[in-house]
Amino acid sequence: MRALLLLLLSIAFAVPALAQPTAFWLEGTVHGYEWDPGRGGLLKKNKPAVFEGTLDGVRISLYQNEHLVEEVLTDDKGNYSLPLDFNKLYTLIITKEGYNKNTLLIDTRALPKNIQQGGYRFASAEFVANSFKKGRDKSLDRTLGRLYYNPSQQQFILAPTDNKSITGSSAGANTADAALELLDKALQKNNAAIANYRPERARNASPKRTTQLPTTAVPATDPTSSTDSLSQVTEDRLTISRKIDLGPSIESSIADTSVISTKQEALQQAKEQLAIDKLLQQTKFDSLEILKREAQIQAAEQEIQNARLLIQTQQDKLQAQRNSLILLVLLLMLLMGFLYLVYSYYQNKQLNNTILEQKNKQITDSINYAQRIQQSILVGERTLKSHLCDSFVLSQPRDIVSGDFYFFHPHPNGYLLAVADCTGHGVPGAFMSLIGHRLLREIVAEKGVTDPARILDLLDTQVQEVLQGEKEGDILQDGMDISVCLIDPANSTITFAAAMNPAYLINGSSLQVLQADINSIGGKVLRNGRKRNFTNKATAYSKGSMLYLFSDGYMDQFGEEQDQKFNTRRFKDMLMQMQTLPAESQKEMADQTLKSWQGKIRQTDDIMLLGIRLP
Repeated sequence: MRALLLLLLSIAFAVPALAQPTAFWLEGTVHGYEWDPGRGGLLKKNKPAVFEGTLDGVRISLYQNEHLVEEVLTDDKGNYSLPLDFNKLYTLIITKEGYNKNTLLIDTRALPKNIQQGGYRFASAEFVANSFKKGRDKSLDRTLGRLYYNPSQQQFILAPTDNKSITGSSAGANTADAALELLDKALQKNNAAIANYRPERARNASPKRTTQLPTTAVPATDPTSSTDSLSQVTEDRLTISRKIDLGPSIESSIADTSVISTKQEALQQAKEQLAIDKLLQQTKFDSLEILKREAQIQAAEQEIQNARLLIQTQQDKLQAQRNSLILLVLLLMLLMGFLYLVYSYYQNKQLNNTILEQKNKQITDSINYAQRIQQSILVGERTLKSHLCDSFVLSQPRDIVSGDFYFFHPHPNGYLLAVADCTGHGVPGAFMSLIGHRLLREIVAEKGVTDPARILDLLDTQVQEVLQGEKEGDILQDGMDISVCLIDPANSTITFAAAMNPAYLINGSSLQVLQADINSIGGKVLRNGRKRNFTNKATAYSKGSMLYLFSDGYMDQFGEEQDQKFNTRRFKDMLMQMQTLPAESQKEMADQTLKSWQGKIRQTDDIMLLGIRLP
């Protein structure tokens, strides 16, 4: 009767075990490396590892609670396929004679129910084994880590078991990196596969091995032995208590420190009970229950730590808010004081601005009136066009009144033209322009001098006399650059003299530069009473040629897009392009070109450009 009872118990415990599907398969390949370590010394160095390829006959053993539950050998291509149960913690050991040992912990306890019901095939799990010519070195055996499924991240994780998960000296460093790299690739592939999971039964009715691998199964229990049967029945039972009190949940009472204290006390009691149960454990179910409790205790500790961290964060946030409020009050007080000072400053500034605006208006009105006086004194463009109809004058002062001016005087033998660039601009330049224009009219119109070089000699002398100071030898360092041109239409000739200011004569595709002397009018007095001498240059021209007299303001203007001057080359190119146009079109083109180049940049200097189509 007792034997029959034991037999029925054995069958009762065996049937669920047989009914539980083995639906988690580990598949992959084992690779081999050959490495010959050196023996030290200056001339004996480690040789590099040599890849052997895949290894056959590698023994892959699966242990649970230090009991062998499954064992397979790799085939001639190094492949293997190993079945595992769900909700288990395994130790996988990979060995072969003459090679180092690799160990991997595999935890199948946290996989979701749909995967446990549908099955899963963990593919491409590749390992590396080292062979050593000089003999086995146990210090180079490696523990690769713990492979498990993380439900919160919904992916497989390879975590180190301790600080020595990959051990060994530099001898095995290369292959250790290779082992981790292969496992990391397997994780990436399987995490991508599990994200699009389909039940194993839907893909394949039942997982099958591609090759027949020899296995070593766990010896079955002899049902005829009453003593062994009773021992097996006892081993499959849970002998420790399932109850564990981890205290109240603190998610809803995160701000209540008393709840955290209560949970911490319950957690301490659970730890003490766990230590007792570890001493009383007898079966594999006890071991699994203890692992489960350890995980629960670790999760509870993490919950308490997170709660304390959140409370500390909230306290820091409240303190920061209080500090911010105090700082805000101080800032408001400072702001009110600052606004009062600003308001007072604004009132004073408004008063000063009103006074300045009145003064500026008076000054501007005075300068505008001075411009009218200057324009009335200087020769107008209408007078020039009455004698030389195809001509233009482009004059652009920088500051209302200009320091650049042109001079025109007709006489029986032709026309006398001059363009001058006085020192400075604005009001000082305008004063110099009036002085220069008055002296030129005195020399040409009153004294009847028409020779350009002689005109410049007299002008230089008289400018220095006009600018003579009260003290002897006290002369202002002001003057002008000027070009003077005598046009003789009857003989089609030009007599030209200039002080630092050249002119251009364009006939068709030819541009002739009328060179100037390197002396300015006025300025510094020469030593020993020496005088500046200016020379004439005579040249013939063809009827319809263009003569251009100008100051340097156009060429010295900076551009908005290019931080550089317009320069002489661009000026010449512009004159060559427009010289065939009528005078008014040339003036418009020169004005538009200057505006396009200048953009929003402030005008650099006064600009004067005089163009004449020679009769």
